[in-house]
Amino acid sequence: MTDVRTIDPTALPDAARQALGEAHRALGQGDAPKAQAAYRQAAEGDPQDPTVPFLMGGILRQAGQHMPALSLFLTAWRLAPHDPNARGALVAAFRGARFTQAAPPVVEALLSLLVANDVYSQDLAAVGLSLLRSEAAAKTLLAAAAAPEGAAGLLERPQDLEALEALFAQPLTRALLGRTLLPDAELEAAFTQLRRGLLERFRAGGGLPLTPGAVASLALQAEMGSYAWPVSAAEAAALADLAPGEEWDAPRLLLALYGRPAPGTPLPEEPLAGGPNGGPLTLLHQRLFLDPRREALLAESIPQIGTAGDEAASGRLFPRWRSLAQHPPRPLSALLAEMLPQHPAERWPAPRPSCGCRVACT
Repeated sequence: MTDVRTIDPTALPDAARQALGEAHRALGQGDAPKAQAAYRQAAEGDPQDPTVPFLMGGILRQAGQHMPALSLFLTAWRLAPHDPNARGALVAAFRGARFTQAAPPVVEALLSLLVANDVYSQDLAAVGLSLLRSEAAAKTLLAAAAAPEGAAGLLERPQDLEALEALFAQPLTRALLGRTLLPDAELEAAFTQLRRGLLERFRAGGGLPLTPGAVASLALQAEMGSYAWPVSAAEAAALADLAPGEEWDAPRLLLALYGRPAPGTPLPEEPLAGGPNGGPLTLLHQRLFLDPRREALLAESIPQIGTAGDEAASGRLFPRWRSLAQHPPRPLSALLAEMLPQHPAERWPAPRPSCGCRVACT
């Protein structure tokens, strides 16, 4: 049977609790080496117990040592990846973190958290953005966007095209574009210029210089922002002439860069999930066609609030939530033991039954 580890501050052995208390006192006295030694002593009893690094991470966070705390929360998550408390603490630690290079454990954790159903993915947008902007191709893209010719000029040079493809093919880039709204005006301007360049290139008979997977990733970011990117009159006129086929061809991909299909638009053939283009294309197909149909069915069973002409009731709200953080209820004793691990566990009140009864249920 698989050993599924969980975080339980109330079950921490006395020896480990006393060692964590010593670490807490040492940090308060500014003695970091002594605190580290005490932490190692606390972890000796069971190196695979996620509770010890989880609690030590909280102690470091209270002391203002955020990056060391993040490292320990990452350790706790790797020991108990399915524990919601481990995920919640790691997400909270990531919110204030910024990186200039992508360490493999950090990328692994971000990718896992971005697709988790109980994590609000937008909380990870800023830390993910710091990694994205550190990429050489992203720096080239941003520099081109600020130049007179704009980012669209990258589509004309094979070397730059290759770098863009590599950037859009990275799993972290795809996860960020498809599951978060990146808060970066410069990057948004670059994406807007790329979108216009793709449309102009296609209209001139040059086809799409980027692969469908890269275009789909760009379309997912536009959709995450409810298509708030500016559209020129020339672009609007060019879009009116596009005639998509029954599959995810170039005209359909270009239309997906600019807006959601009108209700009742025929459902295109679903893209294959495999291959380098499958992930972004499949997610885009779900967002633009499958989800709206599911929402329409759900709307029929929900009583309407407001009048039919009420724009707030009938319009699309911005931004669109794709995930919500779920925090499971915990007894007061567990919260106190987490916040004050240096105190004996017997000080905290015993948890009451989850039903709210004052006596045990039968």
